[in-house]
Amino acid sequence: MALIEQIDILLIGNVMGLLKISINSVIYYQIVLCSVLTYLGLKMYICIVQLLQKSNYKRHGLEYGYSQPISAHVTSHHSKAGTPTMGGIVFVIAWICIVFLHANNIPNSHSKGKYSIIYPYILIPVAFSLLGLYDDVKKIYYKSNSGIRAKNKFIFQCLISFLLTYLLFNVSLFKAIWWSFVITATANALNITDGLDGLAVSCSIIIIATISLITSNAIGLLFLFSILIFLQFNKYPARIFMGDTGSMLLGSVIAILFLTHNLEWYLTISGLVLVLETLSVIIQISSIKLCNKKIFKMSPIHHHLEHYLHEKTITKLAIFITIVANLLIIYLI
Repeated sequence: MALIEQIDILLIGNVMGLLKISINSVIYYQIVLCSVLTYLGLKMYICIVQLLQKSNYKRHGLEYGYSQPISAHVTSHHSKAGTPTMGGIVFVIAWICIVFLHANNIPNSHSKGKYSIIYPYILIPVAFSLLGLYDDVKKIYYKSNSGIRAKNKFIFQCLISFLLTYLLFNVSLFKAIWWSFVITATANALNITDGLDGLAVSCSIIIIATISLITSNAIGLLFLFSILIFLQFNKYPARIFMGDTGSMLLGSVIAILFLTHNLEWYLTISGLVLVLETLSVIIQISSIKLCNKKIFKMSPIHHHLEHYLHEKTITKLAIFITIVANLLIIYLI
């Protein structure tokens, strides 16, 4: 509970006021409940993983079982070995509960029925998260960073997002293709960004806060507090990683929040850091294949910057860029 008390009550009041949501006992207790359950869930998950690691080490001499393998190419991250991963599981549980609690706040302009709007809000992020979970488990099992092949992963993502969007949302075939592209691109962009302690989570908090502010969305607000609690465990030095399980869900949730309010073009500004991270990977791969030459020392660009700056400084820089970009969106809208 000490961690929960650190959240400034003034921040809660200001955010809720900006979102034009009355500070009644129901909303307040839902925020507290969501925050406390996220905190307890993470503490329990970390304890379980650490016990499994100790048990695995005693039996097989494998000290870092049940944790994400650290890339050998990023030498500054070797100290992170043994950090529990797949913490994004708590996001799945939190998101499902929040959507059911506030189904009446979901915009139904794209709904095929009175309650059917709940299903895409849940099924698309959960499907992406399950794909990320399989990727995480594969990495742990084979003790490798490769996971699912990028090409296969992209195909699965496109199929999942297109089929669920077309079947569950009241949109045309062309719009379903466009929405599936936005969802897949955002999920992958956030996954690419998730390479430093607190980086992707911090950017996600600002992006979700912005879309919640603009649209007066109680769902985004409640989910925001769940992510804020996770950040306390994920900030430098991280005690847990969200893994693909979390980044896939967060990315798809962000995309859906923008898409269902017809604000997807603003996502390129709101998620400017995500765009830059993705572009750095595309530029690097293209340069190697076409010119057999690297543009960056490493990609994504946050690893390139690690050759010059500490990762805490890089994360702060990304937060600053994201804040400025999202203030611009608020001004424009």
